[in-house]
Amino acid sequence: MKPVIPVVLVFLLQTVQPLWGESVKPFSFADVDVLAQKAATSSDSEIQEPLPEALDKLDYDEYRKLRWKGASTIWRDEALPFQLQFFHRGHLFQDRVDMHAITPTGLESLTYHSQYFTLEELKLPAYEDIGYAGLRICYPLNQPEVMDELAVFLGKSYFRAVAQHLQYGLSARGLAINTATEGVAEEFPLFKRFWIQKPEKNNASLRIFALLDSKSVTGAYQLDLSPGRETVMSIRSKLYVKESVRRFGVAPLTSMFWYGENSPEANRDWRPEVHDSDGLQIQKQSGEWLWRPLTFGRTIRENRFLEPGLKGFGLAQRDRSFEHYQDKEAHYDQRPSAWVELKKGFEKGAVELVQLPTGNEYQDNMVAFWSPESLPKKGDVLEYEYQIIWHGGERVPSTIGKVVQTVVIPEKNEVKYQIDFSGDVTQAGTQVPKAVIITNPILPVSEISVINDLKSHHWRLQFTLKNPPENKKSIDLSVLLANENKPVTETWVYSWIP
Repeated sequence: MKPVIPVVLVFLLQTVQPLWGESVKPFSFADVDVLAQKAATSSDSEIQEPLPEALDKLDYDEYRKLRWKGASTIWRDEALPFQLQFFHRGHLFQDRVDMHAITPTGLESLTYHSQYFTLEELKLPAYEDIGYAGLRICYPLNQPEVMDELAVFLGKSYFRAVAQHLQYGLSARGLAINTATEGVAEEFPLFKRFWIQKPEKNNASLRIFALLDSKSVTGAYQLDLSPGRETVMSIRSKLYVKESVRRFGVAPLTSMFWYGENSPEANRDWRPEVHDSDGLQIQKQSGEWLWRPLTFGRTIRENRFLEPGLKGFGLAQRDRSFEHYQDKEAHYDQRPSAWVELKKGFEKGAVELVQLPTGNEYQDNMVAFWSPESLPKKGDVLEYEYQIIWHGGERVPSTIGKVVQTVVIPEKNEVKYQIDFSGDVTQAGTQVPKAVIITNPILPVSEISVINDLKSHHWRLQFTLKNPPENKKSIDLSVLLANENKPVTETWVYSWIP
């Protein structure tokens, strides 16, 4: 006789049985893409819960005291190579950002807990789940047993990272929308959700997914972070345009330039130079390299470098001499450069540089990004792949002389320029390269000299640009050194505003 099995038990067995043989479906870029599509077509907007008043009123110094407790670091007890900490909401960082971990058994919500933070130092109460403001990623970057701060995502879609033996400087962003655009406010998209792949003990990279949202654009992001002597972040994005925009910046970099060797003496304090980056670097499809020194100005200055098939661009801190900064606290000589290597979706467009006025070193005022030839319209779907490489070295090949110093001396109705190019002049024999100087509009150039410096291994170019009093417009300059009509240096580009 067959045993009698209750009907309820039969139902349970039929319900559970299929799950026994199935593995958990891995979370992927496609899952974030579904959420981005839904956000792009939904008329419902998520309302951010208001921040408690005590957190809203925190000033800068108070917010800095609201720290994460190291003992609470995520994955610390498992001794994984990448570990996580979070930032508390408050002060300027009002937006709620939700965090999730991707584990072998599925998604895990990384929920806010007030005991993770030093709330007691500010006599703040314990809060319920109010979410986080941002993400900090730790990794043994410089010493095997020391968990260094490797990267931070904090404030809208801003993020930054470091490479070995460097410290934080310039930042990157998910997108730049309507930056410095007359008649319209700049839009700051937000990375509102993160999914972090839990690493294995031998992982050398960390995968992060993020959902970006704003009034005009939603997007799915995948960011693969690989630390080392150069820290590389490989980025894939798929963007859904909800509203047309006036300016659209992909792979934007944001930095600070207050003054440098090419700035008027009146703008300086006791330090010779103060900046996180000193130039914009661009590599053309032809292999030509451009160097645009950053400048201080009282008004907004903009440059657009239109070129099909650009290979890459970056904001660089080329000057690595401590003596040129003499700041033992800020250590501007240890700030990283960031190079953006363009992979997919960048066939037709331009690199734009926006230089904003600033009165101090605490505001980022330099923005560089790639912009498509045609601005995206409502309903467009855009896909990009690129890498951001944080480094302390140089992208220009050693066979090409690079600009290492720019000195500008304005005088009445003329401007004197001195540009130093690197290059082993001891190997150049007696042949002196020729200076190729182009100005727009065409203006008289005089007192041209090219001198080799055997001690510093530099070529020094000096020239004077005559500027008639009636000319009040910006002057664009392009300069390089060549032998037998073949460039031997990168191209120095500059704009002079009378």
